Amino acid sequence: MASKEPEVESIGQLIEAVRYARERLSARHLWFRGHACSAWSVEPSLWYQSYRLVDGRNMLQEFRLKAPSRHIKCPPRKEGAEWLTLARHHRLPCLLLDWTESPLVAAFFAAAYNQDQYARQSATIWVLAPTKLNQPRLGELGYKDTAAVPYMTDEHFNPLVNLAFGSKPHQGPVCRLALAVRCQEIDPKMMVQQAAFTIHGPQAKPLNKMQGSDCFLRKLLIPEPSKERIAEELALLGIRESTLFPDLTSLARDLAGKKE
Repeated sequence: MASKEPEVESIGQLIEAVRYARERLSARHLWFRGHACSAWSVEPSLWYQSYRLVDGRNMLQEFRLKAPSRHIKCPPRKEGAEWLTLARHHRLPCLLLDWTESPLVAAFFAAAYNQDQYARQSATIWVLAPTKLNQPRLGELGYKDTAAVPYMTDEHFNPLVNLAFGSKPHQGPVCRLALAVRCQEIDPKMMVQQAAFTIHGPQAKPLNKMQGSDCFLRKLLIPEPSKERIAEELALLGIRESTLFPDLTSLARDLAGKKE
């Protein structure tokens, strides 16, 4: 019988729920992801927004062509892993799924960010043990330390990165993999949001639908009536749009909101 999802109605309860998840997962290091709608699966936006793999490849190629005129510090063209992380952190659908090392940041995206469309729906904070996800899977890429969370620039990840850019055909076991990876911080948002990523092969199942997902993944439920309270508590703690999106538009919107 499946255990009931812990409910989070305040930041205090979030702290307790994270402690509980850490104990259940037997993991010291956890990542978090906030979903404004509890019905969403844990998969890259390329899939839940109904794009095809070829669409993702085309968008990435065009992003790489046009980004240098809009972004001061772009990676060298050949650094596919860095381009992937930069594109995803600017919300381009691709084979990456973004996570954070902070449960407060995840709570912001679950309960406080872009809520107009989902204000009347319960939210979710997903809790991931990255080493537990990787342990049975890294060996398929020839990686010896299967309990590690390697950087995506590691050459072992080239097959998955190449799939995203379409430089190699997608076939074989690598297409079914989903792995936790670290990344170089090449954008201020990645720093303040404490970014981390999972990379997913085109045939990988959503993380919450994988066999044995209870070993590496837990779900915390935020009931719809509790969203507003959590958003207010986050603001008191300095977790707001202008601190997580360090640009002038977010700053102006934040200042205008304080005046109202």
